[in-house]
Amino acid sequence: MSRGVVVVGGGVVGLSIARELGIAGLGVTVVDRQELGREASWAGAGMIPPPPVLSTPPPGSFADLAIRAQPLWQPLSEELLGSTGIDNGFRRSGAIVLDGAAVSTSAITFRQNPPADTGDANRFAELGICAERLDAAALHAVEPGLAPRLTGGWLLPDAAQVRNPWHLRALVADCERLGVELRPHQAVIGWERAGSSVTALRTTAGRLVADHYVLATGAWTTPLVQELGLEFEVTPVRGQILLYRTPEPLTRRFIECGSRYFVGRDDGHLLVGSTEELVGFDRTTTGAGCENLRRFAEEIMPEVAGLEPVAKWSGLRPWATCGTPWIGPIPGNDHIWLAAGHFRAGLQLSPITAKIIRAGLTGQSID
Repeated sequence: MSRGVVVVGGGVVGLSIARELGIAGLGVTVVDRQELGREASWAGAGMIPPPPVLSTPPPGSFADLAIRAQPLWQPLSEELLGSTGIDNGFRRSGAIVLDGAAVSTSAITFRQNPPADTGDANRFAELGICAERLDAAALHAVEPGLAPRLTGGWLLPDAAQVRNPWHLRALVADCERLGVELRPHQAVIGWERAGSSVTALRTTAGRLVADHYVLATGAWTTPLVQELGLEFEVTPVRGQILLYRTPEPLTRRFIECGSRYFVGRDDGHLLVGSTEELVGFDRTTTGAGCENLRRFAEEIMPEVAGLEPVAKWSGLRPWATCGTPWIGPIPGNDHIWLAAGHFRAGLQLSPITAKIIRAGLTGQSID
């Protein structure tokens, strides 16, 4: 079977790429080893932190991609709503970054050093991120559900969020509208060659022949690219999450404390995450991991104490051991493209990743 482009991987990155290529008028097939969008894309919390707009990060770095992705989210969400009728939950909820921890914002980690009157206290200003300093009184006025012992933090009004499962449903629906062929439960086995040239993709349902192949394979990337001679390693990092439900929202923002966070939804759901565990491809949730998150939740937001989570799950984040994602052709195999290694920022960076791949395959500019 021959189509213009085969996209391997039906997560948020793969579906976003397929949608962009479909808009460009290319014939596209998406294959995935299981149901579409059920790995890290579904498991994440949907946070879109503001990027460091005053910095000049290296091209292709997390920070560079975040700067380019940020303005794409609102128009993308409006387009999906208009074409599918599905609301992906995008809104500028704002965020709180608490004092006293290493904080990750758009994949730039720095140590905030309160109080605000010290010379290096407001790194946000240096990065061009709109932020308002909150002392203890202001913090608790803005977020009364936080523990009284907390001394302050920063309010980031431009932070946004989406509902991951809603966004994935919208992408699937729009891909179907555009004529993208979706093939879940079709695992990739490897490459078929004629001499040194790759001629087809071997799957559990047969061979796929295309003009171009795009690998958006997340944590499952390494064997497929190493077979092509590319030494690019992606390691799975398990992240466990708890979900609470309260009659009224405890917060409508997301609240960061180092690598851990709360994400408040308007309907009273509260996500608490996340662990970072090198356990291979083990997606099980553990008693120790969930207990650790429960204690964190109760320490930071005491009203959670006594509540039982309504759900718990984990996902495998694709961590590129070189430190940055690979978005582009594979050397020596220019008809095979790679979009992988986004770690915790796959959802956030998916719109710009898709446009980069579209521009590369079509020769069009990034609109």
